[in-house]
Amino acid sequence: MEYSLDICKTLHSDHMATVRMLEDLEEALSKIGRNTAPNELSPELTNLLNGLVSIMQTEISSHFRFEEENLFVRLEQMGDMPMLSILRSEHDTIRPLAEKLTEVIEALLAGGITSEIWASVYDMGMELAEREVFHIQKEEMGFLPLLEHVITSEEDQALTVAFATAK
Repeated sequence: MEYSLDICKTLHSDHMATVRMLEDLEEALSKIGRNTAPNELSPELTNLLNGLVSIMQTEISSHFRFEEENLFVRLEQMGDMPMLSILRSEHDTIRPLAEKLTEVIEALLAGGITSEIWASVYDMGMELAEREVFHIQKEEMGFLPLLEHVITSEEDQALTVAFATAK
């Protein structure tokens, strides 16, 4: 979908970067498998895991917080929005998963490749990919199109600046 508001374009761009990263993660994890911890991390896998940590810190931390504090509240002022309850619930599920996965990846990158750590990275990585991609699909199909109808151009400029500052 083409968005006219800059804030929607920016959120969409973040979403697409996250989806690409998670698709790459799923592909890499699937190639290696859960039960076969690599003896060492390839440069490609190291870059992917570092990129994933970065995405989780921006997407999960600042992106979620921005939506909750700046966008959800605007829509809630319009009345009961069941979609927002679902999105908040998903944020509340994804956030701790991403935080734990970040910790495990950082341990792995610090040289702690064990079959147990690898299995944790695999399990949490696959779960995060599934949950976050599904969450993004909901936002792309329902949340962002709704924002297009309720945010004014003046609000759009202020929100876009606020989002850039929040990152």
